[in-house]
Amino acid sequence: MVFPFFERIGILWQTGSIYAAHEHFVSNLIRNRLICETGKFINSESSKTILFFLRENEWHELGLLYFNFLAAQAGVRCVYLGQSLPFGDLSKFLIDKPFDFVCTSFIQAIEKSELEQYMANLSLVFNRNKILISGRQISIHKPKLPFNVAVIKNSNDFIRKISV
Repeated sequence: MVFPFFERIGILWQTGSIYAAHEHFVSNLIRNRLICETGKFINSESSKTILFFLRENEWHELGLLYFNFLAAQAGVRCVYLGQSLPFGDLSKFLIDKPFDFVCTSFIQAIEKSELEQYMANLSLVFNRNKILISGRQISIHKPKLPFNVAVIKNSNDFIRKISV
């Protein structure tokens, strides 16, 4: 329900029917609700762990927050690092901490070659388990992906992938 709503908001914004302030207002209402609801789950004893982050200069986090909520609801221990994380910091964090999954999204425009290089670098750093990716740039570019990277098609697909 939320994502079709945001597609409509995007169309209204592009046609000038609403302003960025309207979109930001609604986005923050949903963002705050997702964070609040996610905080109700305490999964510190879970054997499965997942790290959520967005690459540097990526700010569109609602989809990632939704996946974070779904994982927490499914009983997975979640670590959410948020928006615009420099790759060097991510690399150090991944080396120090064991995770079963890493999840990120690509909404902001990126060249196909840059996207493929980013995924190759992430796969080298996090080569133990699955990297889950989503976002508009994935469907636009259909990049070649390393062996341990899987595309998330929708929320049901995400739940299936983290339940394995």
